[in-house]
Amino acid sequence: ITGSDKNYPQVLSGNPKSVWIMDSGFDALILHDMALRQHKEPPTVIIASGADISACLKNQEVIHKIKSADNFILAKERAEDPAKQFVIDQNYSKQALKIKQLTGKEAGFYTPPENVKNMAEYNKAQIEAQKEIARKNRGMELER
Repeated sequence: ITGSDKNYPQVLSGNPKSVWIMDSGFDALILHDMALRQHKEPPTVIIASGADISACLKNQEVIHKIKSADNFILAKERAEDPAKQFVIDQNYSKQALKIKQLTGKEAGFYTPPENVKNMAEYNKAQIEAQKEIARKNRGMELER
């Protein structure tokens, strides 16, 4: 949120053993929805309010959540331009190093599949695929 103190990020509660840091609350809600659709427990999501997560790493509660997790993921978006993607990847690598120094934890990375920019597009593609499967299944039932 513009003008907010990013030292105190929003947190969407979930499985404390799986912690993700994401850019937006919108992406966090989508991640929870995708997990629930797969009958999985959603992770805890720390909402960094932007790609630069440095401010939230000053918060001891955030550091504790990362240290306590078995699985820690930094979620990235996919840039359309390879040069921009290179810069994004470099920035996230620097942030992962900072996390390692603060917590002793190696960060995993999530980047959406090829030709998908962000979680919203990925979620939409999954829903469309499920609708298509349901349509095909209804068609097979009508043929019987």
